Amino acid sequence: MASLGAIIGWLQLTYEPPAAPPASASTDALPAVALEMAEQDAAPTADTAAAPSSPAAAGDTEATTDEVAAEAGGRPDEPAAAIAPSLPETTDAGTTTADDALAAAAARPSEGVEPGPTPAPPTEPQAAPAPADADAAQPPAPRPDATPDADTGPAPAAETAAVPTPPAPVTSAEPAAADAPAPSPQGAEPTTLAWRANARPFQPRPRTPRIAIVLWGLGLSKTSTSAAIQQLPGEVTLAFAPYGRDLQDWADQARAAGHEVLLQLPMEPESYPDNDPGPHTLLTSLPVRDNLQRLDWLLDRFSGYVGVTNYMGSRFTTSERHLRPVLKSLRERGLLFLDSRSAADSVAATLAAEMQMAHALNNRYIDNEASRPAIDARLLELERLAEARGYAVGIGFPYPVTIERVAQWARTLERKGVQLAPLSAVVTQQSER
Repeated sequence: MASLGAIIGWLQLTYEPPAAPPASASTDALPAVALEMAEQDAAPTADTAAAPSSPAAAGDTEATTDEVAAEAGGRPDEPAAAIAPSLPETTDAGTTTADDALAAAAARPSEGVEPGPTPAPPTEPQAAPAPADADAAQPPAPRPDATPDADTGPAPAAETAAVPTPPAPVTSAEPAAADAPAPSPQGAEPTTLAWRANARPFQPRPRTPRIAIVLWGLGLSKTSTSAAIQQLPGEVTLAFAPYGRDLQDWADQARAAGHEVLLQLPMEPESYPDNDPGPHTLLTSLPVRDNLQRLDWLLDRFSGYVGVTNYMGSRFTTSERHLRPVLKSLRERGLLFLDSRSAADSVAATLAAEMQMAHALNNRYIDNEASRPAIDARLLELERLAEARGYAVGIGFPYPVTIERVAQWARTLERKGVQLAPLSAVVTQQSER
């Protein structure tokens, strides 16, 4: 500024203006040299004043806004400008902290969206109110490839209220379900009993003795189970142990091949616990309630059987107090009972006859000695018993030699005048005697 004053003084000495310029005169009246020198002296001040509007400074401001948006919990794809207008201005310290920005952003509603009521917590699906317009009540047609949504609530109340569905009439002509056993055989139709519903069709020949062969212990060995199902005639009844795997699949295969199916019930022998039939064995040392719970577990192993037979049980089948509740439960399910005669003094047949329950008795174990001569001799004994009594029952294991001898023997029965029959064809009921 000192050099400017000197120039002005020199100009005043050289030129004599006619009058003093007004106080509001602009610098445009100054010579070009004086203006150039004045602009050079004022240039640093002008650069300093323009610094806040530089691109670098603007970038810093945007970065700060992004940081505030991130701390506010905004979605990554939300622009920072949506949060920037909500930053409050403070007059206390002259700056705005991130916490103040968060509080202000949370307090203000989103721009362009009117604040609504707070949504209620999720509850059980409720029926939607009926629409006023009749056309609106029609739901949109689903796409052919659309799958039902598991979270979709029930249909609107208008659909059920507008067109009530009357209950379907129950007619006596409707056939009963094949798998639904009757609660009791007394007074029930024969077709409602499970042992009749699951029985193999059988055409008895008049005045012809019948022999039923039961192979038990199936389901434990894949080889022996497959051989029994495929190599034996369909009239041979197959009994499955409750401890096998894939029992329902095996039972389905056996029934598809024409065999009737039994379930083995493990019962306490005289030599228990040295000779243990396995888990869930029915024991005389247990209360009735516990034995019935075990019975339920055993009966749920698979379905489609005509009845059950006791595996071992030389002690349990002689205890009327323990056996009676078991037979009663089986009778209520419409099942037959095959007494394997593990004990000579078994009371199973007596109790079953007293309850008018379908039952049968084993007459011979055909393979206590697993040899061809011994098995053939036992089968011959069954023929003589059948001729004398009208029927006979034999039990064996699925040994290869047993399967081979039974299959060979079955082919000789027709010329002998003896009929191989499923177990259901030789059962006895007190009411039928």
